[in-house]
Amino acid sequence: MEDQQPEEPHGLLITPVLHSTAALGAEVQATREQGFDAQRAARDLLQRSFLTRCAVEARVGEGMNIPREQQLYQGLISLQVPEEELLSSAMQEKLVLVEPRREARKEPTCSGPDLMAFYDAEEMFTETAFLEVEGLPPLQLKPRTRDPAATFLMYHKLRQWDS
Repeated sequence: MEDQQPEEPHGLLITPVLHSTAALGAEVQATREQGFDAQRAARDLLQRSFLTRCAVEARVGEGMNIPREQQLYQGLISLQVPEEELLSSAMQEKLVLVEPRREARKEPTCSGPDLMAFYDAEEMFTETAFLEVEGLPPLQLKPRTRDPAATFLMYHKLRQWDS
């Protein structure tokens, strides 16, 4: 009985078989006759190769970074709206949101007291704060020794604040 190989496209090349180069040549010939699909090959290469994908993205990025002074499109219509028209439309939108006000109450006009009679400009500028507290003895400063590491940390914090 003859050993039959499974019909896989690459199964013929796994184990050495008599005339295996002929099978390889037939596969190459079939590929030539089929034709080359450049778009499919490029898509496959981009899916498989990380380096190719990075190179293509870099080239696309260079193409996308176009200076502002360079015109890309011709014959575009300007979308600039006159400022007055924009302000009036914004005011109309705001007025729709505001509820109409009821009539404001009319207060009778009467003359009130003259408040300038109670105001003395010199008193306002000569006022000083009273900071003494009666009954408390004056504070005495008592220096304490600190750990040398704490001193270094204080110096480090001071340098951070200064910068």
